[in-house]
Amino acid sequence: MTDYFWNEYGIYIEKLNYEAEELIWDIVNRIVNTNIIEYEEELKLVYHYISLYLFICNKYYDNFPQKNICDFFCKDYPEGEKIFKTISDRVKPKEQTVFEDRELENYFDFCASVIPNHIKQLLKDNPEDRHWSAVSINGKIKSYLIIKNQFAQVKKPVDIKRYFTENDFSVSDYNSFEKRQLEESAYYRGIQL
Repeated sequence: MTDYFWNEYGIYIEKLNYEAEELIWDIVNRIVNTNIIEYEEELKLVYHYISLYLFICNKYYDNFPQKNICDFFCKDYPEGEKIFKTISDRVKPKEQTVFEDRELENYFDFCASVIPNHIKQLLKDNPEDRHWSAVSINGKIKSYLIIKNQFAQVKKPVDIKRYFTENDFSVSDYNSFEKRQLEESAYYRGIQL
């Protein structure tokens, strides 16, 4: 991708990248708590995702504390050094700073993989004690669709309703989501996409 892509779409990239760290740690913990030898290919993919995550964070955040894969594991995580040693004994970390478009697209798909679950949680959320933000989720969906369009041969308009349909949500689900998103947008603090 060109500098134009990184500059023009930074706000959308950051919104999606926010999900990556938690997703990566979920995979790492699952692997570490099982037979690590069976997961060497998945570990290589995790290292690749960590490289992308760090590349993006260091591109957009001044003084980001994690500069490499070892930092990702060892800074701020009590068990990180032990996990890093266990994993790197099996798979040697390969730092990357140049990525093909297909690698970036796969990474953004990975980051967006949590969105359907977030929608489900929001739809089940108690109206009196809300824990999920429709405005925030709406921003993640828009960010994903805008970035996805940059990799597409044929560009599609950003359409939240189509996203719901393509991810097996009902029209009623979409209407509930949209109603909540409109209600929240009146008092939501932060950037609304």
